[in-house]
Amino acid sequence: MSTKTKIYIGLAVAGVILLGLGYWWISSLMNQAAEGQVMSDKAAQYDVLLNDIDVERDRCEKLISQQEGEFGDFEYCKQYVEWANSVYVKY
Repeated sequence: MSTKTKIYIGLAVAGVILLGLGYWWISSLMNQAAEGQVMSDKAAQYDVLLNDIDVERDRCEKLISQQEGEFGDFEYCKQYVEWANSVYVKY
């Protein structure tokens, strides 16, 4: 085999290795981007959940402070406010 042929084979092998590394690198970047999107979606859902907790806690605190409404609502709200305060700190 001539030196020229060996150089071409070496370049071809190096090219295949570089293509493989490039494919691996791009696929890992795409996986990280997908994971980031999932985390972003979960954070948005968490914000919605915290907002719902705030809205219900505010409604219950108003009901409790007015001491009006049915007894079942009052007991539910009392327990809900205790739960919400133990699980989540309102800022």
